[in-house]
Amino acid sequence: MTGRPRENAIGFALIAPFVLFFTVFLLGPFLYSFWLSLHEVSIYSDWYDRLGTMDFVGLRNYAELLFDDPEFWWSMLMTLYYAVLTIPTSIVFALVLAILLNSRIRAAGLFRTGFFLPQVVDLLVVGIIWMLLFKTPEGALDRIIRNALGGLGDSGRLSLCMAAGLLLAGAFALVAGTWSRERLLADEQASSRPMAVLLSLAFLVPLLLGASWLTARLAPEAGAAPGGASAQAKALSVAVTLLASLTLGTLAALLLRQIVALERRTGNDLVRHAHWATLTLMLCVPLVVAATGFNRAVVTPFFARQPVGLLDNPVTLLPVIALVMVLKNVGLGMILFLTTIQQIPKSVYEAAEVDGATARQQALLITLPLVRPIILFLSITGLMATLNAFTEVYAMTFDSGGPPTDFLGETVRSGKLTGYYLWTSFRDFFYGRAAALSFILMAVALLISAANVAVLREREPA
Repeated sequence: MTGRPRENAIGFALIAPFVLFFTVFLLGPFLYSFWLSLHEVSIYSDWYDRLGTMDFVGLRNYAELLFDDPEFWWSMLMTLYYAVLTIPTSIVFALVLAILLNSRIRAAGLFRTGFFLPQVVDLLVVGIIWMLLFKTPEGALDRIIRNALGGLGDSGRLSLCMAAGLLLAGAFALVAGTWSRERLLADEQASSRPMAVLLSLAFLVPLLLGASWLTARLAPEAGAAPGGASAQAKALSVAVTLLASLTLGTLAALLLRQIVALERRTGNDLVRHAHWATLTLMLCVPLVVAATGFNRAVVTPFFARQPVGLLDNPVTLLPVIALVMVLKNVGLGMILFLTTIQQIPKSVYEAAEVDGATARQQALLITLPLVRPIILFLSITGLMATLNAFTEVYAMTFDSGGPPTDFLGETVRSGKLTGYYLWTSFRDFFYGRAAALSFILMAVALLISAANVAVLREREPA
């Protein structure tokens, strides 16, 4: 055998190990999982003849998950909430660390090692350590918080929460307002949608708190305990709240756009300060209201006679887990951002400095656009991690899924993310439903990843 047939035979022989591995360990299980999702398997099946005792149910597993399983939709909502908590925070924190470490600070190598080291520690070990630290009442962090704030009293802790809300409003206004102002000054046609979304999210929490309080008192369910509300009233209040927050966020973003346009026309520094002051005032009320609700839902139970710890409270469970995951995974993003930033030619920054660009403008208008591929990569990998999140919930809730809460009349676990829900379905021998859930999650991941690519991909030159 000579010539092209021999080359083809060698090529097929070289790729044969990969094809065999792919077929046996990837394609085969994928097809079997889809076949399994069309069947009903339970604990009553004959495990000595699994293939012969499965009942073909078609798409019933998918239909039950999508239309008749409140626990599935709760896990999807909590996964979305968890993703919002972890992905943007990890990206911003990693980018800030990379920019700081790129500025030739002392002991930069020590800081790089310190921030990256948690990345190599097993996630189960990290989760157990943090669970012991937050455990009530003997955890170290739990004791530190009680000793630091226990002597303030209820009124003192409420005042501290309100002051934190005001401080957060000012910090958020400074960062987000500066970013939005720089974008609009650099490009008059820049979209106001990012700022509208940020402001809508800021308005959403206090509006949800107010709506839940109002529906609990104006729409009590017949026969329910005082303060209860029907599922329809709750759903309506959430829908109205979402619409109101989007409306307020859009109007606030348009107002800020007009202030920037006035600054461009007049060049007056007072207008620039008015931009920051207006945004701060917009955020003060919602964030102070949110801080008050946080004090009532978290701080007061934490210092009660029968204390409710941070891992035992449905309000704080996922934020605490998200904090742990950000601290663990920020090192990888920091290294990726730092490597990319160090590849940017110094002449680009020197030219911008000659043109009068400040360090903040260089970071927003040069560094940020050039690290967009890393942001896209971290967004997609972060999405995969949140959809499959299991180990951190398993470790930090001691395999309980977190404290119970109510959702659409059903009792659900506050920490039951989609990955944990998938695992419990397999653990409880509902293999058909678990397989169907995995394919639904795959479809969700593909859709969100495609949206991320469309938003963050670099625009081709015209």
